[in-house]
Amino acid sequence: MRLALFAGGLLALSACQELDYGRHLVPLPPAMEARLERMGLREEDPIYIRIFKEEGELEVWKQNRDGRFVLLETYEICAWSGELGP
Repeated sequence: MRLALFAGGLLALSACQELDYGRHLVPLPPAMEARLERMGLREEDPIYIRIFKEEGELEVWKQNRDGRFVLLETYEICAWSGELGP
């Protein structure tokens, strides 16, 4: 009887799982795809992220076909905690 209740509980809980395939699999918005195309970049090219805590900025760089990284976007950091690092 306990085994049947346990199995029933597992079955019921398994139906509650979301089909979340991960944010990395979500397609880029059309505006970003167009921007990458204008800049001569591809979606699958590597990225480099730099964060400047004191300046409150996060930069996203993307590697171009020559192997150099170009600045794709700069985001303002709205809040941070702690002290500046070494």
